[in-house]
Amino acid sequence: VDTVKSDLVVNGRVLALPLFVDSLALYYNKGIFNASGIARPPQTWNEVHDVVRRTVRFNPVEQGQIDQHGIAIGSGRNVNRAPDILSALLLQNVPRNEHGDPALVTPEGEVTFGQDERAQKALQFLTDFASPAKDIYTWQLASDYSIDAFAEGEAAMMLNYSYHIPTVRAKNSRMNFAVAPFPQLAGTAPEDRTTYASYWAFAVSRQSPNPQAAWELVRFLTSAAAARDYLKRTGYPPARGDLVAELQNDPVIGVFAEQSLYARTWRQPDNRVVDRVFTEALDDVVSGRDSVEGALRRAAEQIQAAAAAALGPRSP
Repeated sequence: VDTVKSDLVVNGRVLALPLFVDSLALYYNKGIFNASGIARPPQTWNEVHDVVRRTVRFNPVEQGQIDQHGIAIGSGRNVNRAPDILSALLLQNVPRNEHGDPALVTPEGEVTFGQDERAQKALQFLTDFASPAKDIYTWQLASDYSIDAFAEGEAAMMLNYSYHIPTVRAKNSRMNFAVAPFPQLAGTAPEDRTTYASYWAFAVSRQSPNPQAAWELVRFLTSAAAARDYLKRTGYPPARGDLVAELQNDPVIGVFAEQSLYARTWRQPDNRVVDRVFTEALDDVVSGRDSVEGALRRAAEQIQAAAAAALGPRSP
């Protein structure tokens, strides 16, 4: 699928190959939707806002206490994969380069979103869900962890990957929930849809004593037959475009399979640094410790520093 080519083919050379490509999608509680008179899951962020307003429930006694969340997003530490959710919104808002990839980082490794107004808009948009001043206020720093809140019926929606379907079922086997595509900006053309991709890939070390045999193993594992067997056993969405056609109508992972055709990611010098600084940026804005502009600028500076460290010292 396209994101693999964009991420892992450099100057015509294949650096690695994955077996699966997972992506963020919308989990929704069908029981809460039915009780609120909502017939279908939201497709755009404007519709998400409408669902949040119709499903959030505030405690009638304890002022400001939320008994039922419209969606479990807005902050950092108590939202599973919050950095990925922020990345998805950045990818939806920033412009794309000549190759069709979202321009968060230049090919030379320069982080470009730190002072981008569209990137600031994305961070503001996400933290608004945790702002008491907004009419979509539905999440708090003190809320339960997002997966627990959703599985316990305390949240109408959450954003997550396919591998948490068994997690939710294990936590609440009687829960009536479903999964829909990741929400898009209003007016987004089908060819411009974007969600965030997450996957691991097989690579062969430059120090391998037998690189030819190692690459033959990688090619075998990622061939159609072997990958089909792997996906059947694990339930993961496919990384191969020819397998998407076979799985996009699957009742469990069909949404994720189809999304793999347009899921995207961005080159990160150190994903652990990105996870940390994006989480801090979200919580700093929600808590009022920093502004949207300041939090995003500091996050970009720390990611840029990680990129410089990854390159190592340069010769004079």
